[in-house]
Amino acid sequence: MLLDVIMGVKILTFLSFCFWSSTLGHISYSVPEELIKGFVIGNIAKDLEVDIKTLKLRRARIFHETGEYVDLNNEKGVLLIKDRIDREALCGQEELCTLQFQIILENPMEIHSVTVDIKDVNDNSPFFEKDKVHFKISESAVNGAKFILSRAVDYDVGVNGLQTYRLEPRDNFEIKLYDQADGSKNVEMVLVKPLDREKSEHLSLVLTALDGGEPQMSGTMQILITVL
Repeated sequence: MLLDVIMGVKILTFLSFCFWSSTLGHISYSVPEELIKGFVIGNIAKDLEVDIKTLKLRRARIFHETGEYVDLNNEKGVLLIKDRIDREALCGQEELCTLQFQIILENPMEIHSVTVDIKDVNDNSPFFEKDKVHFKISESAVNGAKFILSRAVDYDVGVNGLQTYRLEPRDNFEIKLYDQADGSKNVEMVLVKPLDREKSEHLSLVLTALDGGEPQMSGTMQILITVL
């Protein structure tokens, strides 16, 4: 009997909650990463179509699992950056990076979903894991001979990520790039002019990796060649 009463109370409570609470519209914002603490993401009071007094009376608050990044200021009715957002640390190299949470208001209860899209900024330069590599190449090597080079790494994504490579000087070699299924590029150095050991026993080239951001950033690797 007691169990039936308890179950009845739970069901009544659940039905009451469903009756006076509702999940309403979705609000979206977009901000670049690396913003300073206190930067205003958006006017949530305006976007919820409530005044600041109502926001405070209805005890508006944030519910989410990423509370370290976004704060709600009920005195001004705005969402703020609570802590610096490093997009690469948060989402790695995923093209889409978002913070998702809910704004809850009471009496009556309302739940509003909010998404903050974190845009990448060009804050990382391409780099090579090794700053130099060595090759020993016979002067009898024929044109078209290929030599695989290490790929550069860039933690930024999209246009801010690694875009292309440049080889200098190009007296004897040129660069060939091959697109991979994961979006990366394999890099090969191709011989286009025979080597002459008597003319030059040692060659020094520079491979530069370039991104597409503004301002453009780059990283270099030295290629040292001994002609046999």
